[in-house]
Amino acid sequence: MITYKSKIIIASALLVYGMLGIAFPLVAQDTEGAPGKEKALDHTLQYTNAQHLLDEISFEYIYKEGGSLKIAFYDGKLQYEWISGPRKGNNAKDIPYQSREIGDDLYIINWHEKNKPDFTSLIINLNKNVLHSSAILRYGTSIEMIHFKEATIERVKRPVK
Repeated sequence: MITYKSKIIIASALLVYGMLGIAFPLVAQDTEGAPGKEKALDHTLQYTNAQHLLDEISFEYIYKEGGSLKIAFYDGKLQYEWISGPRKGNNAKDIPYQSREIGDDLYIINWHEKNKPDFTSLIINLNKNVLHSSAILRYGTSIEMIHFKEATIERVKRPVK
């Protein structure tokens, strides 16, 4: 069940995406069915056609409130591990991600972990070593949480050019 608060956050996120010029279709015309009938798109296709601008980059980030993670991007996927804080040891790998460059070394990325279920977006500023995260964690469950935090980026590793 999506709460009123979740709807507001989702609407706000869609507004931000729209203001940044990042469009993603949520429905498609069903050309084989009745006229005007719509069907949900295959979300896997989104990630297949997505940009993966952070591949071969890794770094750590530390939240101001505590807790830190290692994250690495590769082959259109990412992996992360909480290395300190209350979630220490929590990790995931081979998660498809998508990205857009919205400025000089400034990226917005997102990914969806259906098994948890979590949806996460990060704004990564590699010039200023700052990261902003927004997520709906465990959405649709009784323990749904909204995450909206800032972190410092450290130990960036980039591919050698």
